[in-house]
Amino acid sequence: MLACPLLCVFAVQQPRPEDQGPVFKTGTREVNLNLSVRDDHGRTVRNLKPEEIEIYEDGVRRPVTSFRFVAGAAAGERGAAPGEAARAAPAPARAAMSLPAVNYICVVFHNLDGHTIKWALDAAQAFLDHELQPGTGVALFSLGTRLHVLHGFTADHKKLAALAARSLDSPMPSFTSASAAALSAAPYMASIEVSAAGEATMNIAGGEVNLAAIAGADAGTSQADNMYRALLADQRSSFGHIVGMQMRDQINTMINELGPLPGRKTVLLLSSGLVNTLDPEMFKTLVDRAREAQIRIYAVDVNGMGMGANTTAAAASLKRTATTSRTQWRVSDNLAEARQKSRQLDDMEIGIRATDPQAPLRELAESTGGFLIANTEELDKPFERIHEDVDTHYEATYAPPTGIYDGRFHKIEVKVTRAGVNVQSRAGYYALPAGGDPVLSDLIGLAALNSAARPHAFDYRSAVLQLRPGRQALAFEVPAGRLAAQPAAAGTSRLKISVLSLVKNAAGEVVDKISQEIPYLIPGAQLDAMRKSAIPLSYPLNLPPGRYTVETAITDVQAGRVSVQKLAFDSPQPQPLGMTSIILVDRLDTLNRAASGDDPLEFAAPAGSSNGDRAAAPEARRVVPSLNTALQAGASPAAYFAVFPDESKLLRAPTLQLEFLVNGELVSKQSMALPKPDSSGKIPMLMRAAAHPGNCELRVTVTQGEYSVTRRLSYSIASR
Repeated sequence: MLACPLLCVFAVQQPRPEDQGPVFKTGTREVNLNLSVRDDHGRTVRNLKPEEIEIYEDGVRRPVTSFRFVAGAAAGERGAAPGEAARAAPAPARAAMSLPAVNYICVVFHNLDGHTIKWALDAAQAFLDHELQPGTGVALFSLGTRLHVLHGFTADHKKLAALAARSLDSPMPSFTSASAAALSAAPYMASIEVSAAGEATMNIAGGEVNLAAIAGADAGTSQADNMYRALLADQRSSFGHIVGMQMRDQINTMINELGPLPGRKTVLLLSSGLVNTLDPEMFKTLVDRAREAQIRIYAVDVNGMGMGANTTAAAASLKRTATTSRTQWRVSDNLAEARQKSRQLDDMEIGIRATDPQAPLRELAESTGGFLIANTEELDKPFERIHEDVDTHYEATYAPPTGIYDGRFHKIEVKVTRAGVNVQSRAGYYALPAGGDPVLSDLIGLAALNSAARPHAFDYRSAVLQLRPGRQALAFEVPAGRLAAQPAAAGTSRLKISVLSLVKNAAGEVVDKISQEIPYLIPGAQLDAMRKSAIPLSYPLNLPPGRYTVETAITDVQAGRVSVQKLAFDSPQPQPLGMTSIILVDRLDTLNRAASGDDPLEFAAPAGSSNGDRAAAPEARRVVPSLNTALQAGASPAAYFAVFPDESKLLRAPTLQLEFLVNGELVSKQSMALPKPDSSGKIPMLMRAAAHPGNCELRVTVTQGEYSVTRRLSYSIASR
């Protein structure tokens, strides 16, 4: 037989915790749904009647029990329109499961340069300083060839403007917001004249400064400055249509990226202007796609009060074209003049494109139900109106087919019988208990848990550890090497995982929800070591006796990959004699505080227990569980458990019996009396389990009087 040496440990002096039982809410529920109703031009419909609304849940029509119009805060201050007071009656007294509209506000920075970025950031700060309704998520984007996320959706919008300033500290110069001097310059032409004596002279034509367009500006007038401005103007003339198409593609990309988001999508587009493609059908298609995606755009011309310079530059371009037209009859042998005459139509088209860069912004905004803010530094009132539009909605209440909070997605479809009216609402809801509404970071996990084919992008370990009657711990180990690492500042790398767990009782109803998003910032020198390790996670559960399942989705946030697992476990009936699970020990962490009597994994070990000095003050330690039961050759595993004896029979000390089995055969058996419990009522035990190649099982039986409890720990050790 193999010996099984034991390291029996220590009593812990800790206060006894109060027993706090779980609270579960039951009862009939209703669904309170927010609706946004607009006409074909994107304007809010304010006179809809209850009989014009039909609501379906999972394909079954449900009767509408209440219906009312709720105006935004700004509208309420100015007073409701005639007839609105009756529709905006107080909400019904019956308790309802509120499903507020998920409002997405997307602040998009577009086509900025060093001159306009400050105005854009000031405008974003002014907008974010306004109060937002609960359930409103705000995100920051930079729009170029792609829609770049500067910060994801968050309800903590106060700090977003500062984040935007750091993200946009080095903007690329934009094409349409080049200096007014360049916009008003004539195209560059160089010609070479050779005299009879053989001397060559270069003549420069174009690039001269238009003083009317840049009054007050400090612009160079040297030949080099003229050449630079003329080359920019020539580029603008040659590629204006391409830039217009590029901007059309940029807006189209924004619609593609934001369209799939559920709920209301409001875009605050901070832009220096759009270049007109001069193709009305193409622009109409763009607007129709935005309407179909239910995106409402509010545009802010970030040129502020300086817009006159661009307008003057455009007027100068058209004036130059008119002058060229008047001289077409005259024959000239000047190369520059001849070429300029040949490009009259191109110059006219470019002048038309630049006449009013606000016009495409205005049309895009007003066609989607928003409006343009331009030529003003007074932004408070326009921003109040935007927030009013975001907050204005209808509330409809209905009773769902079932009252079970099963964590599943229930599809909602709302129809309006009135012609020319479109309704926008949540596509459905996840049936979670009160207070369990999902946050934005949960949506990927909830979608994965509700998918027919459960995704499995990477492996991770999970287990439910019994701690004491009614108390469990849900533990995970996520291999760091399977997660995507992205470079961060100062030579560091960033990992981020999101954990979502739904605990369900035997009836399939969600009784507990765990949600956490965890970022890790890792120094570059430690990244390789981190990738070889596993990230341990642990969450407490407090459940009454019964059979439970826990469904967990862990998401690699930066890679957008998710893995789902499902576990079944029991919460046993309380017994006078209790015992935790037997836990393999990954490590013992030293705490900088006293051990908690409420946490069976914490204990007070004598400070000298590692060096034999038993007289030293006790140190608080916490067991970090290891879920890896497939151990390498030569491993020397440590095991931990805690016993909770019957306090009414402490005169009869509990006894402990240890059995060690290898490949099903008993190889060691020992018995001993347990020490007295600590002040929290537990006896913590730490031991070095015997190591033997093969499938091992450690079986622990604790007996006190007529009560007995047995726990098992199975693991394997590889052969050398």
